[in-house]
Amino acid sequence: MAQTVPLDPAWSFQLQDSAKISRYLLGQMFPQGGATPNAKWRSGVIPSVGTGSNAVPIDLIVTQNTTPNLGVALFPGGYVIDRPSQGPYIGEIEAQINSSSATPITFTTAPGTGQSRIDIIAIQVLDSAIGDASLAAQVIVVLGTAAATGSQVPPTLPVTGACIPLAQVLIGPNATTITSANITDVRKSTSVGRGPRFLLPGDALSDPGFMYGELRQRLLTTYPSNGVADVITEYWGFDSAWHGTKDLNPGAAAWQNGTSNTTLSNSAYTSLMAVTIPDPGYAYYLACSASAQFNQTGSTWTAGSPPLTNLQITLGSLGGTVVNNNQVPASATFSGSTYQGLLTPKKTARLTGATTVILSAESVTVLSANAQAALFAGVASGQTYLDVTVIPA
Repeated sequence: MAQTVPLDPAWSFQLQDSAKISRYLLGQMFPQGGATPNAKWRSGVIPSVGTGSNAVPIDLIVTQNTTPNLGVALFPGGYVIDRPSQGPYIGEIEAQINSSSATPITFTTAPGTGQSRIDIIAIQVLDSAIGDASLAAQVIVVLGTAAATGSQVPPTLPVTGACIPLAQVLIGPNATTITSANITDVRKSTSVGRGPRFLLPGDALSDPGFMYGELRQRLLTTYPSNGVADVITEYWGFDSAWHGTKDLNPGAAAWQNGTSNTTLSNSAYTSLMAVTIPDPGYAYYLACSASAQFNQTGSTWTAGSPPLTNLQITLGSLGGTVVNNNQVPASATFSGSTYQGLLTPKKTARLTGATTVILSAESVTVLSANAQAALFAGVASGQTYLDVTVIPA
């Protein structure tokens, strides 16, 4: 005989679903964490709308009022607030709250001279069915403690109910208005399960993922694409770290048809050019290549004794870790001849943080008192460049 095991009502059986079961059912659409299913949800704002002047989504963003006063405006938007053992409370604010709203968001009198205070704007959910004094979803202002300007600290969110912070607001000495400069956006994001989560200003790059393969998206202004900030996607790996999903180009240092030469030293490297690699926020490799054009200045070279030039790429400093090097022999035998040195792409070891890539060269042949130089004078057939690509590790 078949055995049957009763389950919680499927959503939605008439008159059978409790509020808690409904939260758990709806919560299946949102990211979960913890050691077991239905134990922990990611709280935060659900990003949906950005504008040309706001590359970061504006859902539930706190701004100054159109006419600044001792209050703020709050944009509409949706949110998820997890409460341990109770599942996720999912809600929304339908219309903007501002100074002309029926219940505007305002602050108490500002601190006196020499004093400042940090207040927090938050969303709080209360549930009388599990012991709270009331049943409510509300915007609250959590007052900070006034302190000498510069030493004020944010207050602690209330432990009653469940809360998510949206913004910190600095109330200065004798302040009568709140402007954008006083507002710090601390919104964290959540998303529909298995979909990319767009990071908001309150999200830290170090915040862990909830499950392997989780995706997040963010602006990366230090690697602009066509001169504008780029949106990149990252995934949470089995090594419990975030990884990029596409190569980045920080730009190439290049000279052609330049006007100056760099005279090389004999048996000592001279820097020709460098590229700074900003921290992409995850581990990476670098693929580095370069080319430099050289010439001999002075008397005619002795046949069979062409000058030799070392060309190399290093990390961090002129004498740092060598990525790539090559000795360049010249075939010409008369003064003023040019020759090209080439370093084909090579990949570095795994890197983290920011670094600098340097292209340098040295002369290793001494011919009388003649100097050898890296030529930036722009011979039509030659170019000097250093190209670097960031490859996610």
